[in-house]
Amino acid sequence: MLGTDPTGFQHFEVCMRSREELLLCILPSGAMDSGKRNLNVMSSTHLLDESYIKAMDCTVFVVTGYAVYNCPYIYAWKQSQRALKYMSNAVEPDVPLRLESTLSWTTKNVALWEMVWELISRVSWPSPQNPFAIDFDYLDRVPLPQSLFLTGALMEFLQTLWVQAEPQVSFIDQVFEDIQVLQQRHLQLMRDYTHKINVATPSG
Repeated sequence: MLGTDPTGFQHFEVCMRSREELLLCILPSGAMDSGKRNLNVMSSTHLLDESYIKAMDCTVFVVTGYAVYNCPYIYAWKQSQRALKYMSNAVEPDVPLRLESTLSWTTKNVALWEMVWELISRVSWPSPQNPFAIDFDYLDRVPLPQSLFLTGALMEFLQTLWVQAEPQVSFIDQVFEDIQVLQQRHLQLMRDYTHKINVATPSG
């Protein structure tokens, strides 16, 4: 699901810039206002907007999967002053970051969510207890039928994470709790959407 534009996480947003490039926008801890977030869940092209990035004080990385290299590389694209304080080393925009997750790519299976987790941990202070926490206030504002699509996509992503993660991952129980809430919401949204369709469709 991180390979598509829909969002709904508290601590980050994503946007496909090309077939081989994903923009990952990490939002500052404790500074997220759900009311400012884009409600067009089918597109996150606002992450390309300099004014939005500046207003949100977010840090944007480019996660690449260039076929010619056969391995992921991650570059710092836009860095907030807040994030720069917590980066241990100077970051050059044209030099890929040396991350444990990307360096381990050739020796073990590394999922995209593990790279996202490492990046959030690097630039956020305090580091969130659950980097994949769902922004349920934001979901409340998304209209049907987009909200139905979004809850399904988020649920699928978290279920994949929950299956892949080791039991000792510190936030795995919180992920499971969010999965349960999303399942309940998704079922209710399906009922609401079915009722809306039935009401809008003339009988006979």
